[in-house]
Amino acid sequence: MNRALAFTRIGTAVAIVAAATLALEACDDEVTPPQVVPGDVLLTLVSPNGAEGAVVLETTDGGVVSVGLVDVNMVSGIPVSSVANGEAFHLRSDGLSRIVAYRDQAGEISIEVGVEDVNDLPEWQIVEVGDGDNNLRSTLSGYDITVTVYRVDSPAGGGS
Repeated sequence: MNRALAFTRIGTAVAIVAAATLALEACDDEVTPPQVVPGDVLLTLVSPNGAEGAVVLETTDGGVVSVGLVDVNMVSGIPVSSVANGEAFHLRSDGLSRIVAYRDQAGEISIEVGVEDVNDLPEWQIVEVGDGDNNLRSTLSGYDITVTVYRVDSPAGGGS
C-alpha cells in the first residue's frame, strides 16, 4: 500500500511539473510581441452605380503612412498598379485618419495605401462618394471597400 501511495504521489508531482512547464511556455508566448510587418494594401471602392469620381474614407487608426490613387490590372492573377489620373490625400487630425481620393475621369477608385503593419490593418469606413459629375451620392447604401494585401516588406526591426 505504501508503494501505491508513493506511485500516486510521484504521478501527482509529474502532473504538477508538466502543468507548470506548459504554463511557463504559454507566458513566453504572451511576452513575445508579434512582428510588425509593413507593406501596401489596395483599397477598392465597390460601387452599385459603376464609375465614380471621388471617395472619402475614414479610420481611427494611425497605421496609414502613405496613399496613392492607382489603376489596377490583373496580370496572371496578381494585381499590378499604375498611377491613375487624379489624386489621393491622407490627412490626420484629432485621432482620425482620412483618405480623400478623386479621379480626373470617373472610373474605378483604387487606392494604394502604405501601412505600418499588414497583420493589423485599420478598418476603413466610407464617409462620402462623389459621382462622375462631382455630385455627392445621396446614400451610401450598397457601397463597400475591398481590402487586398498587395505588397509585404521585411518585418520592422530587421531580424533574420
